[in-house]
Amino acid sequence: MQDHVQEIVRRVSPAVVGVEVGPSQGTGVVVTADGYVLTAGHVIMRSKRSAIVRFRDGAPVGARTLGINRDIDSGLVKIQAEENWSYVEMGDSASLKPGQWVVTIGHPGGFQQDRGLVVRLGRVLSVGSTGIRTDCALVGGDSGGPLFDMQGRVIGINSRIGDQIVKNIHVPVNTFAETWDRLAAAQSWGNMSNLVKPAWVGLSLDAASEQVIVSAVAPGGPAELAGIQVGDRIDSFNGVDLTNPASFGEAVGRTPAFELVPVVITRDGRQLMLELETGERDR
Repeated sequence: MQDHVQEIVRRVSPAVVGVEVGPSQGTGVVVTADGYVLTAGHVIMRSKRSAIVRFRDGAPVGARTLGINRDIDSGLVKIQAEENWSYVEMGDSASLKPGQWVVTIGHPGGFQQDRGLVVRLGRVLSVGSTGIRTDCALVGGDSGGPLFDMQGRVIGINSRIGDQIVKNIHVPVNTFAETWDRLAAAQSWGNMSNLVKPAWVGLSLDAASEQVIVSAVAPGGPAELAGIQVGDRIDSFNGVDLTNPASFGEAVGRTPAFELVPVVITRDGRQLMLELETGERDR
C-alpha cells in the first residue's frame, strides 16, 4: 500500500498547485494540458479575478478565475500562459463505493515550498450527487485540493472541512464535467449560504462607528486565537476589503466554518496581517 501511494503521489503531484486570489490561499489541480484548474468555489469567491497558481518550484504563474457553482462549491481557474502544462485525468466520482481507498494532496495553510505537498490517505464513507464524505484528515486551508482514487484519477475536490473528521466533504468531480461549459464561460450561480456551515469569528463590533472597530472578543474564540484585540480596526477579511460593519458581516457570511482566512487589521497606526481559523456558528 505504501509503495502504491508513493507512486500515485509521484505521478500526480506535478499537477497539484497552490491557488492565490488576493490574500486568500487554497489548492487546485490542473486537469487539461492548456491549464484549466479545478478548485473550491469559496477559494476564488468571484469570477474574472486575477489569480496566481504555484507549481512545485514555487514560481508564480498568472491565472484568471472563471466560473463558480455556489450550490456545490465548485470553482474553475485558467492559467493564462499558453504552455503544455502537467495535468491529471478526471475520473468518475459516481463509481465510488464506501470503503474505497482515496488520497488527498494539498497545501494546507497555503503554499510552502520548503514543506512541499501534504498527503493524506483515507476511505470513502458515503457518495452523493453533490458531495463525497471521506475520513481523510483535512485542516483549514486544505480547500480546493484534489481527492484521488488509487489509479491517480481526480474524483473530488476538498470543500467543507468539518469539526469532526467524518464530516469532511469533497465536491464530486462529475459535477465539474456536467457544468463545464458554464464554468469555462466564467458564469457564477447558486447560493453557498445553503451549503456551508455558518462561520463564527468570536468578536463584536462598535455599533457607533462607521468603521469596522472591534469592541469585544470572545475568550478562547477564533478572533482571540488569531491575535485580534479590542480597538483593532479590521480592514479586510478573507480577501474582501471592508468599508463598514455591514461589509464585515457579509464577508463572514460567505466564509465556511473551519476555514483558515487572512485578516488585515490596523492597530496603533500599524497594519498587521493575521490568520484566523473560523469556528462554527449555530444557525
